[in-house]
This record gives sequence, C-alpha cells and structure tokens, in this order.
Amino acid sequence: SVSTPYKFDGDSLFDALKTVSDSLNNAWWSYDMSVYPFRLNITTKPSGVACELRSGRNLASLTKTIDKSTMYTRFYPIGKDDMHISGNYVSRNENLYGEISKVEVKQSLETEGELIEWANERLDKHAQPSVTVTADGMELAEATGVTLDKLTLGRICRIPLPEFSTTIEERIVELEYRVKIHAPEVVQITMGNQQEDI
Repeated sequence: SVSTPYKFDGDSLFDALKTVSDSLNNAWWSYDMSVYPFRLNITTKPSGVACELRSGRNLASLTKTIDKSTMYTRFYPIGKDDMHISGNYVSRNENLYGEISKVEVKQSLETEGELIEWANERLDKHAQPSVTVTADGMELAEATGVTLDKLTLGRICRIPLPEFSTTIEERIVELEYRVKIHAPEVVQITMGNQQEDI
C-alpha cells in the first residue's frame, strides 16, 4: 500500500535495497529462490506466535544448542566522567539464570536516563542464552498442530527450556529444503532467539 519513488545512481544493489527497507518501520525481507527470476519481498516482521512446542512432546529430529558465553543478567553501565546510575546496575532474569555480571563504559552518555536506556537495550540482547533449535519440518508441524506452509521465515515459535524452567520465543531463521520443487515437505527448520548471531 506504499508507493515511493526511488532513484539510484551508481549505488550497489545492496545499498538500494537497504534504502528501501530503512525507510519503513519493522521491515522484513523474504525471498523465493525456487523461481527465476528470484523474488525478493519486503513485508512487516511477523509478531504473532505461530506455534508452540510442548515440553512433553519428544521430537526425534530436534537438536538444541544453548550458548551462554555472551550472556549476562546484571549490567553495570558507566557513562562520561565515571558516572553511575543510582543502585549501580540494571538486572533481568537473575532468578532464572543466576547472577552474571558485565561492566561497560560508554563515554558519550551523560545522563542517568541515557545509561538506563542503554542498559535495558543491552539486556534485551544478552539477558538470556543464545538458543538455536533445528527440527524436521513435518515433525514440527505434527507436534505443534500448525500446517507446514505456515512455518515460514520470520514466524515465531515458543520453545520450552526445561533446564531453566522457562519458555523462550524464537524466530524461524532458515528453511533448508532437500528438493523444494518435488518434495517441499522435506525441510529442516532452524529457529533462533538471537537472530543477529545466526
């Protein structure tokens, strides 16, 4: 529903595409490489939960990788001239994962409000482990009751982490087809909660 004129003089294709996506809020690129010419679509990033795994449902194909190496639950932000916030730190998920501390300095921040905002942004990314899950598409569809054609890139799936007594939300970040034209149901689905790392 949006039509905007763009003009690109000597820009790379990547720069041209980035200009389009940067002009929209919450933009999400999707693609279809099974056709020629290839299709590239820009849509709104899906926000609703598409499927949910249950702790009691065992999927033979499910593999889960949990990486806590970049995680912290307590963040001590320090600003210009060694400025601290009252209370010294911002915390999140300590009751789930324990106290994991991190101290960082950002000289460009001059107010307590800026420090708190920065701390919350950092905890948004780091207050839970990086979890990557892969599963066979048909098996995942049967276990969740969601049809395979609705398990598309960007859709959100809730994944239980019984080892931490919690559930996290992951986005589908990769669909790996063996032969998409002849066997579109044979697909491995990869999900991740830290998309920028995948």
